[in-house]
Amino acid sequence: LVYIENGSDPLRLIGSLFSFSLVFRFKICYDRWWGGRHLWGDIMSTLLGLSIQINRSIADQDIADRFNRYLVVFAYACKALLKHQSFGHEKDEKTGDAHELIQRGFLTLEELEEIKANPCWEPHFCLDMMMEFVHEAFLTEGSFYLHKTKMHGGHYRSFDVAIKTLNTKIGDCISIQSADLPVAYDGIHLFAFFMYFTMAPIIWSSHMYWIAVPMTLMVGFIAISLITLGTLLCDPFGDDKVDIPVDKLCKTIEFQIRAMEQRRKRGKMKELVKMRRYASSDNVKIEESKSKSFDNTSASTSTANTGAKKKKFRF
Repeated sequence: LVYIENGSDPLRLIGSLFSFSLVFRFKICYDRWWGGRHLWGDIMSTLLGLSIQINRSIADQDIADRFNRYLVVFAYACKALLKHQSFGHEKDEKTGDAHELIQRGFLTLEELEEIKANPCWEPHFCLDMMMEFVHEAFLTEGSFYLHKTKMHGGHYRSFDVAIKTLNTKIGDCISIQSADLPVAYDGIHLFAFFMYFTMAPIIWSSHMYWIAVPMTLMVGFIAISLITLGTLLCDPFGDDKVDIPVDKLCKTIEFQIRAMEQRRKRGKMKELVKMRRYASSDNVKIEESKSKSFDNTSASTSTANTGAKKKKFRF
């Protein structure tokens, strides 16, 4: 028992190192998950901002419609790439994203065949198509609402910056998804885990007796849970419950872009702006009339009070 009790100090040292490495590993995995979440938020905001800019600056309806379609296709292409899938090589062509996009009118069979004939990262194919739409709109006379002003060049630079931002964000997502933790680090971590929980029940039994067994199981369960959760967070774009809901984000992007496109086609935004202007002027007139009536009422009241005071004083 004396030799067992003397081993408590080395056990504390191993436990401290193991705890530090466990927390450090979990923090790295969580940072990867948090970074992926931020990147997808940036992708969504950039796509919606591009759609707003398309609907309010490009007058050519055909170019605007095709541009908006490829914003939605880009989101689904990013999802497929990060899940190790491809539009051109889907396992089930009847229920895959490409087939559903064709049914909903975002892709055509000719475009899908072009993607299959030129294997590449499909988000970058969409970015190439976006730049082609920008060039076509820039070179076509009258395609911008303000084509005779200096805003024409400003629009081109704005589109270029947004597309480059999308390229950077999807590149960062790919780097997170493809760069795993070092194998040696995980090996050393697991070795320290087995060493610690092999020695712990023997040394704890000298002063904890039978409680050492449930205590070892409980601490080991917590450590294994943190290791497993960190491993799941390491790839934030998978299909686990803790992963980022990329499917829901893609559907949200599709819904919002379709809604903005419908608003553009109905042409109600300008009418709402005019209605707001008229409503504000009417409100001003109403307030002015109210203030005038209030001033007249207060003036008549004060005159009546003054007359009453004078009469009272004369009496």
